[in-house]
Amino acid sequence: MKNRPITAKLIKASLITLAAVLLISLCGCYKSAYKSVYSGAAGDFSQIKYHLPDFKRFNTICTYIEENYENSLSAFEINKQYQEALDILDDMAAMECYMEILTKADSANESVLKDYKSVKSNRKTATDRLWLITDNLLIEPGGRIARKMNDLEAVLNKFGGSYYPNHRGTKQQLLKDESDLLVRYNSQINYHYAIDGSKYSFLYKIPDGEKVYTEKSDGTKVWQLDYSDIEKLYSQGYISEETASKMLYDMDKMRAKDLGNTLIYFVQKRNEIAAYEGFDTYKEYAYSKLYGFDYTVADVEALRAVIKNDFSTLYKDLTASKNFELLSEADSKAAAIYDGGLIPGVKKVLGSVSADYTDILTELVSNQRLNYKYSQNKQGGSFTVLIPCYEIPYIFLNPGSPASFDDVNCFFHEFGNYYYLLQTVNEGFTCDRASSDVIAGAMELLCTKHYGLLFDRSDICEELLNVRISEILYDILKAFLYDEFESILFTEKELDYEKVREIYGRLLIEYGLATEETLAYRTETEWMNDPEPYEKPFSSISIGISAIAALEIYLSGNAEEICDEFCVNSSEFGIRINCGECGLADPLNEKNAAEISGKLTDRFIKTKD
Repeated sequence: MKNRPITAKLIKASLITLAAVLLISLCGCYKSAYKSVYSGAAGDFSQIKYHLPDFKRFNTICTYIEENYENSLSAFEINKQYQEALDILDDMAAMECYMEILTKADSANESVLKDYKSVKSNRKTATDRLWLITDNLLIEPGGRIARKMNDLEAVLNKFGGSYYPNHRGTKQQLLKDESDLLVRYNSQINYHYAIDGSKYSFLYKIPDGEKVYTEKSDGTKVWQLDYSDIEKLYSQGYISEETASKMLYDMDKMRAKDLGNTLIYFVQKRNEIAAYEGFDTYKEYAYSKLYGFDYTVADVEALRAVIKNDFSTLYKDLTASKNFELLSEADSKAAAIYDGGLIPGVKKVLGSVSADYTDILTELVSNQRLNYKYSQNKQGGSFTVLIPCYEIPYIFLNPGSPASFDDVNCFFHEFGNYYYLLQTVNEGFTCDRASSDVIAGAMELLCTKHYGLLFDRSDICEELLNVRISEILYDILKAFLYDEFESILFTEKELDYEKVREIYGRLLIEYGLATEETLAYRTETEWMNDPEPYEKPFSSISIGISAIAALEIYLSGNAEEICDEFCVNSSEFGIRINCGECGLADPLNEKNAAEISGKLTDRFIKTKD
């Protein structure tokens, strides 16, 4: 799934437990909250009504508990206050999920977007605060969670006043520091950097009415050019494309240095968080939170050699054999397909893969669960989201204008996610994002084999399949590169901006994603454009592992049957168990990964030779 928000499960129980806060989700059941905000037919977003959760009341409750929990308050009173806070947080999570869907609809407006950002920010703040309150009230130093309310007074009597106050202050400050760094990062990403234009002599020759400068009160002219200034100069023909690119590159270098320093601060603060939680490294801490017992740091590290050697070589060979003329033609045809109506063409392709897929597409369209046309008001990218009140998924696409071959791929990718969510919800299982990505990747590959029906050219399938395989290999290589990049960052003793560049550049070479000729430019700015090291380190490795499993499904002789079995037997216990349930090999097994690379080489490289 591309750019899809991460989902988890909100468990709200009558008993107060730490898990009640840790497992908040956008895919839980929020029927009561949704009934109060949405009464239209499925897919009809023309009349939107919603309410904003009472964040002020939530903070009042939390302050009351924080100031009084060590006093002689009864367990009943604490429970009553805490339950109300949980109800408001439940409402926030439900509203965030619902409003995120609204931001992707054609009818989204500035007011909806503003309210969505507010709810999202408040929900994150509220979750962190209630986490700390739960932690303070319910966990003994030995690790036992007080699962009954009448245990609470005993906990307070035994530990109140000695253990909790210090515990609360330390953790709260660490989380606040991390949150402040995220604010700083976002401000740097959105800040309008400007370069000194006075060194470009040709700017002085521009007519006065078109000159770009700021004049101070003393008459001094300051030539500070931001992105919009450079775009204006280029569009009006005053600078060439080469000069504009050079200016933008200089601007990106300024941003990179600021972001590099922020990244170093993130590393330092997150290492403190990991140490506080009892982990030797932040990577072990992050893996325990993200992947639990599904796979470990050692599992991923053992697979690196195969990825760097076999997958990297295959990626280089496939990339070198691309037919760019044919790809350009595919982009043109894709634009025409979108303009003329996407559904008839994709229906042919899905029907060639499986008759069941045609029926699902028909239901998807007739029930208005697909929004695929371009709109300036829609969020960019492609998403499949589960609307809890209906317990059915929706697909939102916002293609480029004009659409491209990649936009067609996005449809089949999201159709795979839709199919996975539809099956798992019908079977009563919890959705697993990594497993959903397996089916999405496999669906793309299965459908690409039939692109001749879509583009009216039988000879186009092989080349487009080559392209899609190489893109999946790139995703795998990049996922493992970032995992190793972040691993080194969090263990490096002396870290500075130049060291960050050196580490990233070395890994680009090792994974075959850069040459010595392009390295200087890539290491200067590329790593800063990916939000993962800042926002959620070690999260993308799941994309790489899901992609390996998708390739194995494609290479099997019965891919459609495996997809069905994978969905029906899927669970929240992780991708390895889900692969095993349908007879697939372990995607983290080095031998299996090497065999996949070998089969792809035989299929796409040796066949051409």
